[in-house]
Amino acid sequence: MNIRDNDRGDVVPGRKRNNSGFTLVEVMVASIVLVIVSSGIMSGIIAALKVQANATDYYRATCLARNRIQLAWSRSWDEIPTIADSNFQFNAIDEETVCDTGEYMRTTFVTPTGTNCLNVTVQIWYRVKPQVWSPQPVTMETIISSNLLTSSEDRRAR
Repeated sequence: MNIRDNDRGDVVPGRKRNNSGFTLVEVMVASIVLVIVSSGIMSGIIAALKVQANATDYYRATCLARNRIQLAWSRSWDEIPTIADSNFQFNAIDEETVCDTGEYMRTTFVTPTGTNCLNVTVQIWYRVKPQVWSPQPVTMETIISSNLLTSSEDRRAR
């Protein structure tokens, strides 16, 4: 097979055609492999982002529950039952807390467990999707004894 010399355009006998490029089939196969690998990597990244968002929401709900428990500890003995609420929905930005975003629902139970003890249980649900709350609440509880609380005058003096 004869081909033309590139410099002068003359036909050069015995020179073979250079077949060092890729064929269309090879390019298509490589493209398909690239798409499959890329979609697998993207699926992993999306799953990791969802797990990270869920962990962040859970952490924020834990902080909100801990703040509510701390509020109970900061109240006088007679004021502790006033923090009880049921299915109170709020945005974290409305509460002056460590959280700046998110929608949460809180239930606070205050139940006597003895003559000088109150059990304070806080449950916080968070939105996982629009109109869908977390399957289980973040729950924190503590027992407060009237013997452990100081009077408000003692707290102000500190």
